[in-house]
Amino acid sequence: MPVSTASPVISYAANGVATVYAYPFKLLDASHLVVTLDGVPVTNYTVSGIGNSGGGDLTFTPAPSGELVIRRVLPLGRDEDYQPSGALREETLDGDLDKRVMQIQQTAEEVG
Repeated sequence: MPVSTASPVISYAANGVATVYAYPFKLLDASHLVVTLDGVPVTNYTVSGIGNSGGGDLTFTPAPSGELVIRRVLPLGRDEDYQPSGALREETLDGDLDKRVMQIQQTAEEVG
């Protein structure tokens, strides 16, 4: 399934009670998340929904309070290396194209 047009950034006014916050964008790896609370990076969460085109959830312990920003940040660059006359499987090509679209979304968010 193609990558959605959802922004790679979402913010919440965390209330100190809720512990689960959704992210609406595809995530390839948990390391591609940058989460801040009032501008300070936080890591006290678990991630679900990795690989789902519609996103997933972050579950915090304890419940955050303040401006919560969830951002997908992929490294820019290319790490794929297709071989001449090699197998080119649909899931490999589709994943690589999804990554390019995500990098474009990220760049557009940073520039705009």
